[in-house]
Amino acid sequence: MASHTPNLDLLKKDPVADANDTFNIETMLNDNWDKIDAASGPGSATDEKIGDRTINDTNQPRATTGKLTTLLGYLAFMIRVIIGKTNWYSVPATNLEAAKAHMDDTTIHVTAAERTNWTAKADKNGTLQTNLNADLLDGQHGSYYAAVAAAQMNKLTLDNGTLSRYSGDLNNLNTVTRIYYCNSTATNKPVGFVEGLLEVFRLVDATNRTIQRVTQATGVRSWVRVGVDGTWGDWIADPINDGILQVNLNSELHNGWKIFTTVNEISSTLNSSSTMQDIAAAMPEKSKLHMSIHSNNNTALGISFVSGILYLEKFGASRIYAYAFSMTGIFLFGSFLTTGAWGGWRTVASSESPTFTGIPTAPTAAEGTNTTQLATTAFVQRAANNAESNAKFPAIAAKLVTDPPSSYPNGYSIFHINTPANGWNNAYAIVETIKSTSSRIMQFVYPTQSSSGSNNIFYRLQTTTTSDTWSEWFELPNNNSPTFAGIPTAPKPLATSNDNQLATTSWARDRMNEALNLAKDYATNMVATTSSADPNTTQEAYIVTNHANGPGGGSGMYWHVYTYFYSSKTGNRGQIALSYNNTTNTRLLIRSSFSGNWTDWREIASLDYVDSKVNATKIPSGADLNTYTTEGIFYNNSNAEVANISNTPVNLAFSLRIERHAGVVQRFTTYAHDNLRCFERNYYGSWGAWKEVFYKENATSSKDGLMSSTDKSKLDGIAAGAQPNPGVATTSANGLMSAAMVTKLNGIATGANNYVHPATHPPSIIAQDASNRFVSDAEKSTWNAKASTAVVTTSANGLMSAADKTKLNGIATGAQVNRTIATQAQAEAGTDNATDMTPLRVKQAITKNQSDFYEQGTWTPTLIAGSATGITYNHRLGAYTRIGKLVTIHCSVSISNKGTSDIGIVKIEGLPYKVALNTSSLGMYYGFNIGIVHGLDVPEGAQFGAQVIQGGTSVELKYNGPSFVAIYKAIRGTNLTNTSRFDFQFSYLID
Repeated sequence: MASHTPNLDLLKKDPVADANDTFNIETMLNDNWDKIDAASGPGSATDEKIGDRTINDTNQPRATTGKLTTLLGYLAFMIRVIIGKTNWYSVPATNLEAAKAHMDDTTIHVTAAERTNWTAKADKNGTLQTNLNADLLDGQHGSYYAAVAAAQMNKLTLDNGTLSRYSGDLNNLNTVTRIYYCNSTATNKPVGFVEGLLEVFRLVDATNRTIQRVTQATGVRSWVRVGVDGTWGDWIADPINDGILQVNLNSELHNGWKIFTTVNEISSTLNSSSTMQDIAAAMPEKSKLHMSIHSNNNTALGISFVSGILYLEKFGASRIYAYAFSMTGIFLFGSFLTTGAWGGWRTVASSESPTFTGIPTAPTAAEGTNTTQLATTAFVQRAANNAESNAKFPAIAAKLVTDPPSSYPNGYSIFHINTPANGWNNAYAIVETIKSTSSRIMQFVYPTQSSSGSNNIFYRLQTTTTSDTWSEWFELPNNNSPTFAGIPTAPKPLATSNDNQLATTSWARDRMNEALNLAKDYATNMVATTSSADPNTTQEAYIVTNHANGPGGGSGMYWHVYTYFYSSKTGNRGQIALSYNNTTNTRLLIRSSFSGNWTDWREIASLDYVDSKVNATKIPSGADLNTYTTEGIFYNNSNAEVANISNTPVNLAFSLRIERHAGVVQRFTTYAHDNLRCFERNYYGSWGAWKEVFYKENATSSKDGLMSSTDKSKLDGIAAGAQPNPGVATTSANGLMSAAMVTKLNGIATGANNYVHPATHPPSIIAQDASNRFVSDAEKSTWNAKASTAVVTTSANGLMSAADKTKLNGIATGAQVNRTIATQAQAEAGTDNATDMTPLRVKQAITKNQSDFYEQGTWTPTLIAGSATGITYNHRLGAYTRIGKLVTIHCSVSISNKGTSDIGIVKIEGLPYKVALNTSSLGMYYGFNIGIVHGLDVPEGAQFGAQVIQGGTSVELKYNGPSFVAIYKAIRGTNLTNTSRFDFQFSYLID
């Protein structure tokens, strides 16, 4: 019998006891679902239902998703670590609010041990030196100096008071304590150290630790390193030497300065990806960072070299300075703006051919100096002032930019611009005016802040010696991305120059001519025109041949064959063949070889050819179909006009397709959708008769077609020459006597007369018995209204059988009548609207009609270089034409910003159809027609091509150059510029 579940009170039926119960949707399904839904709604997961859970606070968090108990355990672990207790639920000694208040307290808190240590460092006469060494060596030197002082001084005099010279490997000095003079020939010295004092300290309380210190003989520069178990650490440059260390150290300690050697010491949130802005923001005031530069952090720091030292000093929120130098001599200086924002790096020029930026300065030479010493603006101004003895030097009030030259005093005058007012463009600048006479005046504007406008110097002159108007402003370009005007010149580089020296037009033309000559030499056909070179094995990029493996199959036609190699001249490659001696029909074919297997030659149709085959031409009224022998598609959409066209099979609107074989074939198709008719005929010297093409359908009494098997059996049963059936005789027409007529005639006695029975007679003359009774109309109506006891059939109503009831119970409510599946012929014809299509029938219909498919459209090309981030366009246009499985695309892409990716392969994505996925097109270079390609950073004389990706919707852009002519390389983001443009078209196959 039925029961209920203990928790949700869901109804359950006993499969044995309740087997014959009627299924009730409300009690068995709907009511149960309502109970489940109510029990699982918001607030249903109460503490009683969840039950007790035990938290494990020993598992370190490793994910952000998981079971509730696991996530609670992660939180408990973090709480336990934060409060520093054994258990996560223990009460901490303090809270975050109290700790924050303690950290914000400006009072410096020190321990008793720190106070004792610092007090000992206050004495500059010896005590400081002992403690300093203890600090530098992690507490190891405190006992060292006391224990080995006598032994150390003894070693200094082992060679009669003279230091021994050491010329070997410094890595081997790790067993004794001694002082040497290190020769220049010694190895494993620090970079930059030549020769000088070498100190080796072997610790007596840590026998596996050794310290080495070297001091330059000249320049007073030193380095130190530590070795443990024979493994040496890096040399660290010591920026402070001699007695200055003691003074500066005490100054830093007493004034609260802090020194860091890694960013992690500043804050645990900093790492190798932290920028200069991040580090400076995290540093406390009055702190310094001395840190190594390497390949893991140089990019984030904005530094190009990967080996060097970074120094960062923070005096206050708006007083931050940085400098860095590489092991190869590159020196950078960086600064922060008054807002605390990072201002960027500037290169400090070397003494050999320096390249200055910004406003470089130098000592001002003595008056009258006439040597190669640099002349500063002060030197020049002083010389100019001396030359203009009558000039005055007043500081005047700021003027309008439109004030005429006559408004300025004679001599030298200067004023400041503090806001972009009075017509001046710069917010902060110095305006300097030099006026000797009323007709001799020059004015300069010097910017004083880089963030207030142009960083360049501008000047202007008096328009003429007699006018009181200014000329236009002229810009003095600096050496940081200068913009020249006029015709600037430069020394012509050597022919082999390959650096950042400026190239002149003469030098560039020489190199272009060399590249052009190389290209011409390579492009010139080195094989005789009667060559029969094998295209399958050639290692030349270009040949002319009539070999049997060419498109002509050795028929005597010659072909220009271009081979595009990949990786090697014997590996995968593609070929394009252009007809050579066919003067009436230029042809273009392509093929490719992958893993040693060549595909068949495939001809590329011209756009004119394709258009002629796709765009239908109307045949006018009065034309003659016998005169149409050129390949193409034609039509006429008017029955009335077709009636005036000669040699049509029927006078109905039509479509006409003409194809060539040894002669010509015409296919004539009528327009009616419900009575499709197709006719064909051949022309070979003369026209044959039209033949109607019958579809796979049976003939009917109103439509021609195939003979059915039933009609064939009927025809076989009729004797040859049989006459049409005249029909059964009637009272008005002669005919055959029917069997009924014969039966009736046999029942009439010979000589019988034509008795006429009366039309009516009274019922009383008819005798009734138990088997024969009269029935009234009312009784007949009652009986007729009763249902038949017979079982229903497909042609008569009746009672439902038990079998029909069982079948009905198995049919779902609303079920549809079984549908008829279309045949392959119906699917391919596409005219039936009463049958269903399966996936197989859909595929057969597509395959049948695909060769006749034609489509034109547009597509949007997208350029990527590893990614599309930051790429913007001047324009990107795409169009395509599809004929069957052949897609021809046209593409034009012009970018205005190449984006941020510099390493990825440049692709054009978004092709309208996927490229065919088959082995014959794998790695294939399709025939590309390159229209315009410019704005690329590639070798001069480079040629361009592309490669479609099978099974995808993208095309990779490629190029070759003089150094790798036979190999196409991928165009990458580093080759792009902000003016790159690609215009091309090509065709490819789809599945």
